[in-house]
Amino acid sequence: MNPKMTRAFSALVLLLVAQSVAAQDTTRVPTGVELRGTYTVMKRPFLALRPIAGPSPVAEAVTSILRQDMDFSDRFEVVETPSALASGPVDYAQWNSLNLVYLLTGEVEPGASGYRLSLTLHDVPFGTAKQTAAFNIPAPTAPDFRMAVHAVADEAVRWMTGKPGSAASRIVFVRRRGNTHELVVTDYDGANQRTIATASDKFYTPAWSPDGRKIAYGVRLPSGRVAVVERDLTTGTTRTISERSVISYAPAYSPDGRRLLFSYAIGNGTEIYQYDLERGCCMQRITKGPGADVGPSFSPDGSRIAFHSDRLGRNHIWIAPSDGSGDATLLTPISQSAEFHSPDWSPTGSEIAFYGQSRGGYQIMIANVSRPGSAEQLTTSGSNEGPSWAPDGQHIVYDGVGSGQRGLYVIDKETRRIRPVITGSSAERFEMADWSPVLMTAAQIRAN
Repeated sequence: MNPKMTRAFSALVLLLVAQSVAAQDTTRVPTGVELRGTYTVMKRPFLALRPIAGPSPVAEAVTSILRQDMDFSDRFEVVETPSALASGPVDYAQWNSLNLVYLLTGEVEPGASGYRLSLTLHDVPFGTAKQTAAFNIPAPTAPDFRMAVHAVADEAVRWMTGKPGSAASRIVFVRRRGNTHELVVTDYDGANQRTIATASDKFYTPAWSPDGRKIAYGVRLPSGRVAVVERDLTTGTTRTISERSVISYAPAYSPDGRRLLFSYAIGNGTEIYQYDLERGCCMQRITKGPGADVGPSFSPDGSRIAFHSDRLGRNHIWIAPSDGSGDATLLTPISQSAEFHSPDWSPTGSEIAFYGQSRGGYQIMIANVSRPGSAEQLTTSGSNEGPSWAPDGQHIVYDGVGSGQRGLYVIDKETRRIRPVITGSSAERFEMADWSPVLMTAAQIRAN
C-alpha cells in the first residue's frame, strides 16, 4: 500500500473508531477534518490623539493612557500628532492631509472630587465633531484613576467602531517562583500588579465571577488535600466550595453567577460537577463520559458548556448542555497526532478558543461553534497555552514564549498582532490566566 493510501486508510479507521465510541457514550462526532492557518489582513483607519489639555501632570497621564489604549485596541493605526497641530483650533484640512479618519481632542480640569475629562471625536474627512462627552475621573493618586481613563477609552472605541473596547478590565494569573505560587491580578496592560494570595504548593486555574468581584480557584493545601475556593476581592475573605483528598480544579462561573462548575477526580476518571453558589450546596454531576472531562467553560447564554476530554483516547474539545441533560458533541478536528485543551467560550458566543498541538509545540487556536471539525490556528511559533478571551471578543490572553521570554501575551484574532502583558526571567512561570469582565463603564463616570 502506498504512503497516501496508508494515511487515508489510517484516518478512516480513526474516524470509524471515534464514531463507534461516540455511539457507546452518547457523544456526537463530526466527520469534517480541517485545520486552517490563513487569515485576512485588516486595513485599519488612521487615528490621532491630540495631547489632552489641562494641568500637568494629570493631562499627560490621561494622554498616555488613552493613546496606549487606542493602540492596544488594534482597531486603528495610531498616528503621532505633529507639534504644529498639538493645540489651538482644529484645522481639518491639515489633519486630512495626514490621511486621518479620526481625531480625538480633550481637556481635563479640576472637579469637585477629582477631575472632569471632556473628550471629542472628530470625523476628519467630513470636517465635523462627531461625538462629545464629559467624564468624572479621580486624581492620578487614586486607585481607580487608570481604570476610569480606560473606561473613557473603551467608550471612544465604541464611538468609532460601534463596539466598546476592553481596556477597563483586569487579568488574574498564577505566577510560579520556585516552590512559591502567587495568585496575581493585573490591569489588562500589565500595570498595577497585585498579589492577592500565596501558596507553598499550587494554585489551579483561577476564574473571574461575572460581576468581577470574586475569583474562584483551586489550591493544594498543606494537608495535601485540594480545595476549590472563592475569594471576595473587596473584603479579602474566602469560602471553601469543596475540599477533597483528590484533585478538584478548573472552576467556571455560570453567566448569571449562580452556579460554579469544576472538575472532580473520580475513580480512574474526572467528571464535571455543578455547585449552587446561592444555596451553598447541592453538588450535581454534569458529565458522564469515560476518561477525564476537564476545564468547563459556559456559553454566554449559559445553556451549554465546552470542556476537554480524552474519551476518544486523545484530548479534544466537546460541547454539551450545561445541565447535563443531553449528548456531547465533538468540536475539534479528529487527528492521529494532535490533541486540544482548555476551551474558553467567546463573549460573542460564536467561537471557542483553546490550545492544540502544532509545529512541534502547543499553539492557540479558535473554532467556530457552528462548524464542528474545523479549527483556525492563531499563534505560529514557540509553545503557547491557556487562552482566555477579553470581554471585547477580539483579544485573547495566553501564556507562552515570545522573543525568547516566557510570560503572558495578548493576540488580536483579526490582525494577529501579539503584545506582551508580563514577562520575566527563566526562573518565573506565568500561567492559567483568566480575563475579567469589564469592571467600569463610561456610563458610571459620565458627568452631567
